[in-house]
Amino acid sequence: MFDKFFKKNKLDFKLLYPTLVTYIKDSNKQTELAKDKTFAKKYHELSNTISIFLFEVKKYHTIDEIIIMVHKYIICLPLEDLNTLMINYLNLTDVEKSSRKYFEAYNETHGISNLTVDEVLLEEKTNDAFVKYDGNNRTFNGIPLKDLYSTLPLDLKVFLVSLMEKRKVYNTFYELFANKYHVNFKSLLRLLKSKSIDSHVLNEDYKNIITKEVNDHAYIDLIFTLLANDNVEITRYVKILLSKGEFETVEHLIVNQLLSDELFDSTFDIQDSKNKTDKEIFNELQKVKKRIIK
Repeated sequence: MFDKFFKKNKLDFKLLYPTLVTYIKDSNKQTELAKDKTFAKKYHELSNTISIFLFEVKKYHTIDEIIIMVHKYIICLPLEDLNTLMINYLNLTDVEKSSRKYFEAYNETHGISNLTVDEVLLEEKTNDAFVKYDGNNRTFNGIPLKDLYSTLPLDLKVFLVSLMEKRKVYNTFYELFANKYHVNFKSLLRLLKSKSIDSHVLNEDYKNIITKEVNDHAYIDLIFTLLANDNVEITRYVKILLSKGEFETVEHLIVNQLLSDELFDSTFDIQDSKNKTDKEIFNELQKVKKRIIK
């Protein structure tokens, strides 16, 4: 019966999921769910309970809250878990139904984050991108990347996916940090993000050019120098140089050890530097370096 119904109505979101039309407006998500036979079967089996559940929560909760419930519970939970959550809610008193405590307690018990509507949609989009970029089949330090990904807060999920979007970027990230350091994956991503070391720095093309022009360790030295510095302006300046293809300038900074907090804090203003030549900047940095060394 279900197979025949799904085959007949496949790709028609409104016919497959009439009670969800109000809460899922994104056309891409509608198309995705309309193709998802597993979800369609779950919805079909629980359609009566879902209808009653949505009717009840609509009495006590805002449209934004219900959108979150649809995405976090109805779409994501396995059939039995979803059925239990809905039945337990329907058995609550009116006062209990009107409170957020039931859902907050459920989220805490089951490790589900409390996100806004925009965050829920962003997380969903990010999760889809993670799968698209083959995240489910990758490992990092021998651990399935999907297991590491599932433990990340939303901002780090977004950051990781931004690295995965370009193969040359992720390859560089992997080559630099995988299977070499016993470091917490979440902490590593947090450090890179806080230092603004992203896809504009981690790039295989940049690595190859700098390695060729300077030496085998130059690119690694550059990355770890940026990690060691507290002045994010240094990273931003290096990004500008890399994006312009000014690799000789980057080489000069590396060779002469001019990428340091002390030097940049003393002399460097990224706005002011736009009006100066590289030679003028180098001369200023060299002068301060001599004073520091003395």
